[in-house]
Amino acid sequence: MAEDLTPVDVDVTKHPAGPSHAHCGNQPMGGPYIPGDDSTLVSDTRAMGDPSKLWQTGARLQVVFINATTAWHARIIAAVKRLAPVWSEYANLTFDFDQRAAHITVNLSPIPSLGVGEGSYSCWLGRDCHHYVRQGVPAMNLVFPASWAQSNVDQEFVESEFNRVILHEFGHAIGLIHEHMRPDVQLNWNVGRLMRRYGWTATQVQQQVVDRYNGPLKGGGFDPDSIMMYEYEPGDATYPDGRPFVTPRNTALSATDKVVTNMLYPRPGVTPLPEGVLVVGDDRPTDGALSIDEPGQVATYRFRPTAGASYSVETTGSTPLLVSVSKNPTDPGGRLWAVEGPDEPLQFRAPDGDPRFVQVRHGSPLTGTGAFGITIREL
Repeated sequence: MAEDLTPVDVDVTKHPAGPSHAHCGNQPMGGPYIPGDDSTLVSDTRAMGDPSKLWQTGARLQVVFINATTAWHARIIAAVKRLAPVWSEYANLTFDFDQRAAHITVNLSPIPSLGVGEGSYSCWLGRDCHHYVRQGVPAMNLVFPASWAQSNVDQEFVESEFNRVILHEFGHAIGLIHEHMRPDVQLNWNVGRLMRRYGWTATQVQQQVVDRYNGPLKGGGFDPDSIMMYEYEPGDATYPDGRPFVTPRNTALSATDKVVTNMLYPRPGVTPLPEGVLVVGDDRPTDGALSIDEPGQVATYRFRPTAGASYSVETTGSTPLLVSVSKNPTDPGGRLWAVEGPDEPLQFRAPDGDPRFVQVRHGSPLTGTGAFGITIREL
């Protein structure tokens, strides 16, 4: 029997009861782990986007704000309404606000009984949001410190934090996991440093940082620029070869975020474009020779590399594009890399001679159309 995803009537002023929870928790790494609450343990997943948590493509998700009582809360609500729909430019999902019944509730105030204080940012994964709303537990916490509203606080920083946190948490809401906990990435973490830096126990660090998700990967190539990756400083971790693991403070969706999300939530009923072939040195495709004629279309090109060789895929024209390369044109599983162009080369190395598929999407893949050119050359 299909899961009942009917939106739930919500009392927007009552602090819900229920267990504390987190996917990001009170810190930017993924905690806290709560002993006795299995929902906060690292669990099996198959994805950057977990297929078992995804909403139905095309869904309209009703978002209700709870415990909103102040002008500061009104500012947070305005930021959410501005930023959450950014995901809808790539994922075929719509967020409806100001409803009484909810698929997703967003709590804006501290709830001491749930361990939710100022600076608490968390969200359940995908459809789990609806499950916990039915249990009377907030799906998401966006408890930005009220002191940030004061005039002596750098408001440019505040707006940057809105971007970073809100986009990240709504990434969880549509089913995306933390990038640093992927099963295909081995990192050596400095547990003691993280304990001191975030005030965590060794168990919290182990469960929320060190342990990785299990199961086959269903996402793009490892993406330090993903909005689902938090900032890590020198000394937090190293790669197995000793190189420092350092990531930027990401405040926007990366090209890979956009492509993978579009693959997970495509626009249905789109007229498919015929598959093309890319040949090294063949520069016949010129500006305007190829085009995306219908919103949601994806231009796909098969390419047979030489094992061990490196290549550059280059596009031309004025159409904003998302360009990706992977081994499977219909599934983001395995290795996928993406860039946002045009005129932005996508460079990759092919360790084997298996076919690769180069895909071209409009920069706004659910709404945009336009012409482009594409070539490939060996580096």
